[in-house]
Amino acid sequence: MGNETEDSVPRVITAHCPNCRGMRNAYVRGEHVTKGSDDEDGTSWSDTGMVLECGGCLRVFFRRDYWFSEWEAVGEHPVTGESRLEGGVETTYWPAPATRKPPKSDVTKPLSHGDRAKTEVKREG
Repeated sequence: MGNETEDSVPRVITAHCPNCRGMRNAYVRGEHVTKGSDDEDGTSWSDTGMVLECGGCLRVFFRRDYWFSEWEAVGEHPVTGESRLEGGVETTYWPAPATRKPPKSDVTKPLSHGDRAKTEVKREG
């Protein structure tokens, strides 16, 4: 798949892990890229699918980067002030962030009798 051989180290990118629920280093375990262009209007595109493995929890997930030339805009480098192309890429993850489990919280845990008493004392004082 072009990302590693038996003797090499896999490529590492930053990606949103569905298990850790945050940006983490992830190993690229598989990748497929499709590219195309339209000669009539000069637009071009690429569609990249990646199988990733979180470097923290080892969860395997999927990322898709879709780039379209018309989505790019000319911006300015924040340090040098030089012109550069920005944007143009739409990134999607599976499982999608909206379908991921919310973090566990003590708020949803029912209070025991002792916890209720402590809460009531704190409110009075």
